[in-house]
Amino acid sequence: MSAQLMEPAAEIPGFRVGHCPQCQRTVLAAHDLEGDELVEICMHCSCNLSSGARESLRWVEAHDLVELGYFVDGFEPEDCDSHGGCRDGACGVRQPT
Repeated sequence: MSAQLMEPAAEIPGFRVGHCPQCQRTVLAAHDLEGDELVEICMHCSCNLSSGARESLRWVEAHDLVELGYFVDGFEPEDCDSHGGCRDGACGVRQPT
Protein backbone atom coordinates (compact mmCIF):
# COMPACT_ATOMS: atom_id res chain seq x y z
CA MET A 1 0.00 0.00 0.00
CA SER A 2 1.48 3.36 -0.96
CA ALA A 3 1.05 6.60 0.94
CA GLN A 4 -0.98 9.31 -0.74
CA LEU A 5 -0.34 12.99 -0.23
CA MET A 6 -3.55 14.70 0.88
CA GLU A 7 -4.48 18.25 -0.08
CA PRO A 8 -4.35 20.81 2.72
CA ALA A 9 -7.61 20.87 4.68
CA ALA A 10 -8.04 24.62 4.07
CA GLU A 11 -8.66 23.93 0.37
CA ILE A 12 -11.36 21.28 0.93
CA PRO A 13 -14.87 22.25 2.08
CA GLY A 14 -15.72 20.79 5.44
CA PHE A 15 -18.59 18.34 5.07
CA ARG A 16 -19.64 15.55 2.71
CA VAL A 17 -23.39 15.08 2.16
CA GLY A 18 -25.58 12.99 -0.11
CA HIS A 19 -29.14 11.79 -0.64
CA CYS A 20 -30.04 8.76 1.50
CA PRO A 21 -32.69 6.54 -0.13
CA GLN A 22 -33.74 5.10 3.26
CA CYS A 23 -33.97 8.44 5.13
CA GLN A 24 -35.42 10.16 2.05
CA ARG A 25 -33.36 13.34 2.57
CA THR A 26 -29.91 14.84 2.18
CA VAL A 27 -27.74 13.56 5.04
CA LEU A 28 -24.25 13.91 6.42
CA ALA A 29 -21.96 11.17 5.11
CA ALA A 30 -19.21 9.24 6.88
CA HIS A 31 -16.57 6.76 5.72
CA ASP A 32 -16.76 3.05 6.52
CA LEU A 33 -15.16 -0.17 5.30
CA GLU A 34 -17.16 -2.82 3.48
CA GLY A 35 -14.76 -5.70 3.14
CA ASP A 36 -11.64 -4.01 1.81
CA GLU A 37 -13.50 -1.14 0.09
CA LEU A 38 -13.88 2.36 1.57
CA VAL A 39 -17.50 3.52 1.17
CA GLU A 40 -19.55 6.52 2.25
CA ILE A 41 -22.52 5.81 4.52
CA CYS A 42 -25.45 7.74 5.99
CA MET A 43 -24.72 9.03 9.50
CA HIS A 44 -28.28 8.18 10.57
CA CYS A 45 -29.01 4.70 9.22
CA SER A 46 -25.62 3.46 7.87
CA CYS A 47 -27.05 3.03 4.36
CA ASN A 48 -24.27 2.75 1.74
CA LEU A 49 -24.42 6.04 -0.18
CA SER A 50 -21.57 5.05 -2.52
CA SER A 51 -23.55 2.32 -4.27
CA GLY A 52 -26.77 3.87 -5.57
CA ALA A 53 -26.63 7.58 -4.80
CA ARG A 54 -22.99 8.30 -5.67
CA GLU A 55 -23.95 11.14 -8.03
CA SER A 56 -25.70 12.96 -5.16
CA LEU A 57 -22.56 13.03 -2.96
CA ARG A 58 -21.00 16.48 -2.70
CA TRP A 59 -18.89 18.71 -0.45
CA VAL A 60 -20.60 21.54 1.43
CA GLU A 61 -19.56 24.23 3.86
CA ALA A 62 -20.91 24.93 7.36
CA HIS A 63 -23.69 27.31 6.26
CA ASP A 64 -25.02 24.67 3.83
CA LEU A 65 -25.01 22.04 6.58
CA VAL A 66 -26.95 24.36 8.89
CA GLU A 67 -29.55 24.87 6.13
CA LEU A 68 -29.98 21.08 6.02
CA GLY A 69 -30.92 21.11 9.72
CA TYR A 70 -27.58 20.21 11.31
CA PHE A 71 -25.91 22.13 14.15
CA VAL A 72 -22.31 23.24 13.60
CA ASP A 73 -20.64 24.33 16.85
CA GLY A 74 -19.00 27.74 16.56
CA PHE A 75 -20.83 28.71 13.37
CA GLU A 76 -22.99 31.83 13.44
CA PRO A 77 -25.04 32.75 10.37
CA GLU A 78 -24.08 36.08 8.80
CA ASP A 79 -27.54 37.48 9.49
CA CYS A 80 -27.27 36.80 13.25
CA ASP A 81 -27.66 40.14 15.06
CA SER A 82 -26.93 38.85 18.54
CA HIS A 83 -23.86 40.51 20.03
CA GLY A 84 -23.21 37.66 22.43
CA GLY A 85 -23.60 34.87 19.90
CA CYS A 86 -26.28 32.24 19.66
CA ARG A 87 -25.23 30.62 22.91
CA ASP A 88 -26.52 33.60 24.91
CA GLY A 89 -30.09 32.55 24.12
CA ALA A 90 -30.91 35.53 21.90
CA CYS A 91 -31.32 33.60 18.65
CA GLY A 92 -34.55 31.63 18.42
CA VAL A 93 -34.45 30.31 21.97
CA ARG A 94 -37.54 31.14 23.96
CA GLN A 95 -36.58 31.99 27.52
CA PRO A 96 -38.89 30.96 30.41
CA THR A 97 -41.01 33.80 31.79
